[in-house]
Amino acid sequence: MRVLAAVGSRPDVIRVAPLTPAMRHANIEFDIILAAAPAAAYLAERGPTLFGVPIQEPCHIIGQTADGASLGVGPALVGIEAVLRSEAPDAMLVIGDSNAAVAAAIAAARKGIPVVHLDAGLRCGDPSIPDEINRVVISRVSALHLTPTERALENLEDEGVEPERIQFVGSIAAECALRALDDVKDIRPYEQFGFTTKEYVVAAIRRRENLSSALRLRGILEGLERFPLPVLLPDAEALLDAANEHGLTLGASLRPADALPYGEMLACVRDAAAVTTDCGSLSEEACTAAVPCITVRHCTEYEATVRYGANQLVRADRDALCAALLDVTGRPGTWVLPKRWDRAVSDRTVRALKRGVTPLA
Repeated sequence: MRVLAAVGSRPDVIRVAPLTPAMRHANIEFDIILAAAPAAAYLAERGPTLFGVPIQEPCHIIGQTADGASLGVGPALVGIEAVLRSEAPDAMLVIGDSNAAVAAAIAAARKGIPVVHLDAGLRCGDPSIPDEINRVVISRVSALHLTPTERALENLEDEGVEPERIQFVGSIAAECALRALDDVKDIRPYEQFGFTTKEYVVAAIRRRENLSSALRLRGILEGLERFPLPVLLPDAEALLDAANEHGLTLGASLRPADALPYGEMLACVRDAAAVTTDCGSLSEEACTAAVPCITVRHCTEYEATVRYGANQLVRADRDALCAALLDVTGRPGTWVLPKRWDRAVSDRTVRALKRGVTPLA
């Protein structure tokens, strides 16, 4: 069996890492297509890791831009279709909801190649959000849906997907975090910023809905500034550009930084007092690392993190955000991880593939 995986974002790279050894152990021929930002980063580094995680050499690299910008669905579709003209995989694996994922799903479906969607069935309920559109489109053309939660499985059944095409495998992001936390247990990368354990907050604000609105961004920044602990802002380039565009300045307690390798970022999350973000993948990692998370959005596709008590949704308002952080800081992460958020997700994924993927009629 030969499987191609399309990887078009940093979270994709992280989540594909444990699949490589699992596929090899199961004698599945597994190759990776890198698109856009991961492609640019790989070409710059040319090493055995990418964003600090192990990665096998990709069989194809498309859409590599000098600045590592994201790749639109149209260009990604053209690039992946060109790859598929020379390749003959038995299945196309797509992860999550990136533009590369939806492009790969459409390209494969048009050629009659079964699409396998890992992290399938997640829904935030807001059809105006581009990621939600991508998730729904991928579901419509997928032959096998591998869900991270039971609620995601129920979402697909409610949308009319045949139950035999759905497998509940668990969260691959949780597996990545659990494995990486073992590897970084002895490092304290936040000390380079002058922080000490549980005496700082990690904040990652990247979504367009927050960065494009001066009112929302001001509310977030002022809420973080009001909080008594210092705040680490990793991968802050887009946030700084947005703040500059809106005429906003960052207070002295806010410490912007470059993007950190995955393990270092996870170590910073592990030892933070709390996490503030609008990124779903970071809320998964915070949940897995037993650190309370505040999500500055009106909805989230990672509803399990909210349902299990690890995460709460807060509006982009100074007082609301500061109050939420004060409420969760110092609380131990005593929640139980959602079912199948463990180290065996990649193994369950491989077993689902080995059982066979029936093409859509």
